[in-house]
Amino acid sequence: MKYIYAIGLAVTLSILAGFMFIFPALDTKQQLSLYQAPFEKQCKEFHRALVEDKKWGAVTQKYLAQFEQEEGILMDELFNVTGLTPAQWEQCKVMCQEPFNQQEALLAQRPTPEDSIKEELQGEDALISEQSQSTVQTLLEKFNLCPHVSILVHDNALSPVSATLRHISINPMEIDQNSLEAITCHEIQHILHNDCYIRSVVANLNSLGMQCSIDEAWLNSFMSRLCKFQETRADILASLVHPQYALDISNDLLASMDEYHDFVNQVNSMHPSHAERDAYLKVVHQEIVQSMGVIIS
Repeated sequence: MKYIYAIGLAVTLSILAGFMFIFPALDTKQQLSLYQAPFEKQCKEFHRALVEDKKWGAVTQKYLAQFEQEEGILMDELFNVTGLTPAQWEQCKVMCQEPFNQQEALLAQRPTPEDSIKEELQGEDALISEQSQSTVQTLLEKFNLCPHVSILVHDNALSPVSATLRHISINPMEIDQNSLEAITCHEIQHILHNDCYIRSVVANLNSLGMQCSIDEAWLNSFMSRLCKFQETRADILASLVHPQYALDISNDLLASMDEYHDFVNQVNSMHPSHAERDAYLKVVHQEIVQSMGVIIS
């Protein structure tokens, strides 16, 4: 089956970032709170391992520095346009935690892979194969995300894997295990880097009582650029885990273009274009190969 994994997070954000949360009044205790990204430790360890344990560590260092600079430019724009200070931005992230967690709890009501296996034993079609569940579980363990991130089943026919902050969902579609690994690794980048949560905070800035009025047109433009940055980072860092992942991700994207061309045009505002992604993923693969001095099939 052809598919577009790239919209997995965008679809999930229709549930999370699309909600306009209701926030309590800001009190003194909240003002002194500091936001702590839930998987900051795992993210730092992942970056360290990519640089120190891989033969293409220099390539990784280059991209990590590039992403840090690009993220800094986006945040500077956010502060300049909204008038928020870095301290107020941290407070915005604190204020969104409870309502965000409540919406994430709704996702936990989806069936688990174990539920789908029980259905198969009862004579119904299985939703998720044990092999696919094992593949995703192994990757979560590799990134030290167990037991913090749960595996769920979802029925989004356009995406084999999607992720929020504490859930990774698998779709009952036919997909080879190599592609499933690459796509899951992409989605794990969104979890490690807190992408879904940051998008939700930005989407709700006008509701946080920070005395800043944000122009809707600018906010839409900023969200588009933020999402494209996060998707690019997820693509490239996933590709740096294993050289073949870059080609797997790129090939899967191109294979989906014909069947879902019209739909892709609707969501491209939140993602780099297929041509852009194919181009930079092939560059990453080439850089890895050159740094190793071998050809990887």
